[in-house]
Amino acid sequence: MPRAVRLRIALSAALPTLVPALVILSALTIAGLVSWTLVPSVVVALAVHSLITFVHLGRLPAGTVATIGGTVGPGDRS
Repeated sequence: MPRAVRLRIALSAALPTLVPALVILSALTIAGLVSWTLVPSVVVALAVHSLITFVHLGRLPAGTVATIGGTVGPGDRS
């Protein structure tokens, strides 16, 4: 899978969580219910989540052989 596609998938997996979390946490922080250190912690956690997703998307399934034209699985050899 191309790097650009993997990056888009990894970021799109984190953004639906990041945006509401930042809005809610910012409101709670302004109200004084949570500390300011929690907001960067959530951003770091979601960045790690995106990195793990990016790495996992780049791995080939077990038993797959990489070829110039794509990949060949165990049952695809003819």
